[in-house]
Amino acid sequence: MSDDALLEVRNLRVDLQTSHGTLHAVRGIDFSLRHGEMLCLVGESGCGKSITSLALMDLLPRNATRCADALRFKGVDLQTLGERAMRDVRGKQMAMIFQEPMTSLNPSWTLGNQLCETLRAHTDATWAQARDRAVWLLEKVGIPSASERLNQYPHQLSGGLRQRVMIAMALMCGPDLIIADEPTTALDVTIQAQILHLLRDLQREFRTAVIFITHDLGVVARIADRVAVMYAGEIVETAPVRELFERPEHPYTRGLLECIPVPGKTAPGQPLQAIPGVVPNLVGTLLGCAFRNRCAYAVEDCRKAPPLAALGPEHGVRCVRAGHISNAPPLQPDESAKSAEFTPASRLPAKAEDEPALELISLTKVFRLGRGLFRPPWEIRAVDEVSLRVKRGTSLGLVGESGCGKTTLARMLLGLMPPTAGSILIEGKKIDTTDSAGHRALTSRMQPIFQDPYSSLNPRRTVFDLVEVALRLHKVGTPESRKRDVGEMLDRVGMPARTHHQYPGQLSGGQRQRVAIARALILRPKILICDEPTSALDVSVQAQILNLLLTLKKDLGLTYLFISHNLSVVEHIVDEVAVMRGGVIVERGDCAQIFHAPRHPYTRTLLASILTPEPGLGVPDIAGDQRTED
Repeated sequence: MSDDALLEVRNLRVDLQTSHGTLHAVRGIDFSLRHGEMLCLVGESGCGKSITSLALMDLLPRNATRCADALRFKGVDLQTLGERAMRDVRGKQMAMIFQEPMTSLNPSWTLGNQLCETLRAHTDATWAQARDRAVWLLEKVGIPSASERLNQYPHQLSGGLRQRVMIAMALMCGPDLIIADEPTTALDVTIQAQILHLLRDLQREFRTAVIFITHDLGVVARIADRVAVMYAGEIVETAPVRELFERPEHPYTRGLLECIPVPGKTAPGQPLQAIPGVVPNLVGTLLGCAFRNRCAYAVEDCRKAPPLAALGPEHGVRCVRAGHISNAPPLQPDESAKSAEFTPASRLPAKAEDEPALELISLTKVFRLGRGLFRPPWEIRAVDEVSLRVKRGTSLGLVGESGCGKTTLARMLLGLMPPTAGSILIEGKKIDTTDSAGHRALTSRMQPIFQDPYSSLNPRRTVFDLVEVALRLHKVGTPESRKRDVGEMLDRVGMPARTHHQYPGQLSGGQRQRVAIARALILRPKILICDEPTSALDVSVQAQILNLLLTLKKDLGLTYLFISHNLSVVEHIVDEVAVMRGGVIVERGDCAQIFHAPRHPYTRTLLASILTPEPGLGVPDIAGDQRTED
């Protein structure tokens, strides 16, 4: 172990006992971390990133076993520590920031109690001393009126403020190491920039080492000192951040970088390059290179031994194995969505393109809150006289921070919430969402794709049943015709026949989102409301789903209302953009105008928050609203 190393991990292995056999979640990884260093651990879901962090903290589930040649922290092998000694390490010397603060903070305790309890559990500090440190840290992380906040509960804060509280809690005992597991995934771009800027500043001020787990390579480029790329339980490449982005050596690293839509570099509307397939099953023995079935450079020797990666002049990457250099072509755009076998009746003639498929006229939603004991009733105008027109066969991106009214607008469009005022017109016909006939007409013409397919799909129904149920509810066709239509639609979105009778829990995240898309399309709607359809996905799966949506839009003549806070994705997939703030559309224009010549200051703030994968630029310092409510 080097003198300046805080953490050294050699040949770490984590196995989980399952009903199907032993799952080798982490397969012999090595890395080290110095004081004050930021190491980013990246890779797709299922690669072993989170289980590695849990192994370091000794927080593994009961069916897991951990072993390593060395697991040294501050010169002490963590494997030799008992539970009591390890409990002293956790929280005091090593702390964790979880992805979703609302599930990590106790909803029945005030923030002050939770912060003070953290310090008192590991030190001899009095309540007064703990409270003083809590106030000081809340001020350090940028929370205004810190002393008053101690009496509040988690639900009274916005997502960004809750994440700041989690950072303050992690710093309460002055740890030497912080593990941050996807701490900004669910946040808006502006809040994400604020949290990352804060975390980087605090890390430098306190000289705290950080292991930052993420699949967002834009974040990695801006904050990392070094990057470790993880795949199938192994670290396949480790390098300083600039070197990794400029000269990636492993085909998997290169594939991840090529999946990202980069503003100004990736042609909008064109298919993204994507890594085919999914992470392999890690149950049992995995021989050879784990990436070989997804690699454009794979050769026969890949079945026998892991590759040695090296830079090559032909395509930027070559695999060196037994003196053989692969001359395979680079990754190609994803072709998982077919286009020739299915020609729907809804394909649009050219002359109909300028006609509005969806029109909103002064749509308004006012929430009237009841009278309190010492205050009069008041109103919240969540959506305030929004008027929009979306042409047939085009896509409109709706962007803005959480709480601006995007989801409320979508819920009114889908008939899940009645508008207070205004009208919704589909193909020129006014739809009354409060009437059963109007609601039925609406669902046959407009369907949603939600953010998290795992929560939007019934886990007790098979893939076939999930798609077919809409046809049965609308009494479309016969059992034989429904079976044929469902099979065609699942094939259309790239779901192989072997998956048709599986359950959502047996599918990957990308496969579940493909099922959600098939379910939305089975009634042949004209319009899709896409509410953050890729924000919960890895970059490789995101590229596949975006390519699928682009192909379906072209082949089926679909109209999209695409709601997202990922502006790189929005620029790539939409034709027009509407920027929403405080329930009002503050700016609207075509994609080129919004992204290259924005007029409204809020739009410019959103664009400044985009974290493109360019090492050395750092995180923009975005001043945001310190809201107490979402």
